[in-house]
Amino acid sequence: NLQARRTRVQAYQRLLADEAGVELISHRPGSACLTQVIRVLPKRRGDDTATKIIGALGQAGYEVQGSYMPIHLLVLFPQCVWDRLPHTEKVWADLVELPCEPTVSLANVEQIVSIVRSCVGT
Repeated sequence: NLQARRTRVQAYQRLLADEAGVELISHRPGSACLTQVIRVLPKRRGDDTATKIIGALGQAGYEVQGSYMPIHLLVLFPQCVWDRLPHTEKVWADLVELPCEPTVSLANVEQIVSIVRSCVGT
């Protein structure tokens, strides 16, 4: 299971390495590679390419989500009151978690990458 997940991460890295507007978030050594997080760099202010990618992948039958909201922004955690974290608040909405489960074939990874590329290119 773990090796299959790492193989999918390697495929995403290989297939998206040269895609302008997409930043792959590296895994730490020993990571379980549950997902491959990418940061989609908007071309223009107000673009929501991450949401477009999530919608297009969902329509293609892939269960994909954005990254988790920073805990300091969740109203259910009032005890997590820190100073503002402007970089975190700016970046999290541009993150997408691509699937790495062994049930996602390498052909599926190629299709996912194709969809990501088409959304980033528009």
